[in-house]
Amino acid sequence: MKIESTKKVNVYIEATALASAKMSGIGHLTLNLINGLLEDEEFQKSHQLALVVPFNKAASVRAKFNQPVTIKKLWLPSRVIELLLRVRLLPYMDLFLGNGLYLFPNYKNWPLLRSTNYTYIHDLGFVKHPKFVQPKNLIYLRTYVPLWIKRASKILTISEFSKTEIMEEYSLSTEKVALIYPGIDPKQFTKQSPVQIEKIRVKYKLGTRPYFLFVGNIEPRKNLERLVVAFNQLDQQSKEKFSLVLVGAEGWLNGSIHESIKAARLEGSNIIFPSQHVTDEDLPALYSGAFALLHPALYEGFGIPPVEAMACGIPTAISNVEPMPEVASGAALLFNPLHADEITQAIKALIENSKLRSELITKGLRRAQDFNLKTVTQKLVTLITEESKQ
Repeated sequence: MKIESTKKVNVYIEATALASAKMSGIGHLTLNLINGLLEDEEFQKSHQLALVVPFNKAASVRAKFNQPVTIKKLWLPSRVIELLLRVRLLPYMDLFLGNGLYLFPNYKNWPLLRSTNYTYIHDLGFVKHPKFVQPKNLIYLRTYVPLWIKRASKILTISEFSKTEIMEEYSLSTEKVALIYPGIDPKQFTKQSPVQIEKIRVKYKLGTRPYFLFVGNIEPRKNLERLVVAFNQLDQQSKEKFSLVLVGAEGWLNGSIHESIKAARLEGSNIIFPSQHVTDEDLPALYSGAFALLHPALYEGFGIPPVEAMACGIPTAISNVEPMPEVASGAALLFNPLHADEITQAIKALIENSKLRSELITKGLRRAQDFNLKTVTQKLVTLITEESKQ
């Protein structure tokens, strides 16, 4: 009688992106995919999950979780690992950590001898829009991404738009690149109570006016200068009634953005840029209290804030450049981000048309369900399981 092996397959996730106190979008994606795998019963039956981090990042990564996680420490600091990676002297890491499937959520990956390598390439902004990328990072990505793609068993990406760009740019087959949408936790991103919303208003000094909200890094590709101009073009009555709240980490080349904010304020626009860091825990209430979300980005790999806002029951108006229409799938008001007048018209439509707002809220709640963390995780689990059987 044949006895099937019950040995679990090791899955290792490079989790350094979780170490930052103010995580980027990639950090949040990494956290969500790990939580999704930890909560997936079928995955847990047949796989053993471990997070791999430099020893000096282990404590901060462990603190991100409310449940026990297995962490394998690399006994070199992160800066040394990065240096060895750049000079191509990093050894085969599975010789030290063990064989299995390695998942790299942040572009870069390691040499592996006998293991499978899944690497996320989120977008090709450094190829398609180099002016939006910091010069040092631009050189780094252009130099190493082809190597990382060559090393990967499979490339994972986050939208059909990015998948197509990656396949065309690097002449890859459709089997080499898999689409795994980012997921959101419906227990976190849901409509919050008036009490919770009021606490957030007070905490971040948002005042009493209804507010339009932007969430994202303060950097050129988010197109915030045009957003500020568009808001400032509203009639005086609207500017006196509404605020524009900009929430996000300081990026690069944002001096002109802050100058445009100052100029608009002098002309009577109430633009709020909270000096206090907005925590992940406060985001759902911040979304829930907003009159609408505005997302005017010029380029994205996906763009998660509109989905989070939809899940919290507010209407969204977003850029019409891909992949934003793919993400919204008819559940958002679209505008041309290159024309401030069109952004202004979208804002006015949200103010004046209550029927439109209601329709967008209903469609948005429905669309957000497509990005339920459990649903998205199941697709990743299927991919990993199929690989494990080969």
